[in-house]
Amino acid sequence: MSNFRIRRQLRRGGATVELAICLPLITLLAFSAIEVSNKIFLQESLTQAAYEGALVGARKGGTATKAEDRVSAILTARNVNGFSASLSPTAIETLPAGSQITITVTAPVGGNSLLPGQLFPRANLSARLTFVKEEL
Repeated sequence: MSNFRIRRQLRRGGATVELAICLPLITLLAFSAIEVSNKIFLQESLTQAAYEGALVGARKGGTATKAEDRVSAILTARNVNGFSASLSPTAIETLPAGSQITITVTAPVGGNSLLPGQLFPRANLSARLTFVKEEL
């Protein structure tokens, strides 16, 4: 009977060692997956915001202010922090129809992390889109 108890205690000890080895690895893998998913979400948000800003800027009567406001509205709704948007050239109201305009939207990865310690602390993501202004 005592031999059975010894085997049982040894099995418990083995499971504890396995847990001590595997738990940090599983935790690291889970948090890394969360951070990478967050980075993908941020990139998609920037791309969508650049597209929406380009639509507003390319329309008849579109202005740089309207395009930047649309970008801001999209990214604010998605809880993106620290973003910036710029159009080149800046005075799109005076450009002739058919002119190419570039909109660039940038945000830091570290400022938009779900976790306290970031895997990408100083990285920035950006989306750039070139569009053609419609005819008046």
